[in-house]
Amino acid sequence: AFPDARLAIEVDGRLWHDRRLTHLVDIRRDRDAALAGWQTVRYVYDEVSRAPEAWGAEVRAIHDQRLVDLGHAV
Repeated sequence: AFPDARLAIEVDGRLWHDRRLTHLVDIRRDRDAALAGWQTVRYVYDEVSRAPEAWGAEVRAIHDQRLVDLGHAV
C-alpha cells in the first residue's frame, strides 16, 4: 500500500482466487477502500513474476498519477 497516494496494490494467485467466496470478499474490500478514497489495482502473480521490471514501472506510474489526481506534487 502507498498511503500517500491512497493506492493499494494486490497480487492475486490462482490458488487463492479459485474459491468464489474469497473473490467476493476481495471485491467487497475493494469497494470499501474506494468509499474511503483508495484505489485498488490488482495483478495476477504471473504478470509480476514474468516481468517484474515492467510491473514495477507500471505501479510507479499509477502511484505518481494518483498523487497528481490528489493534488500532491510528484
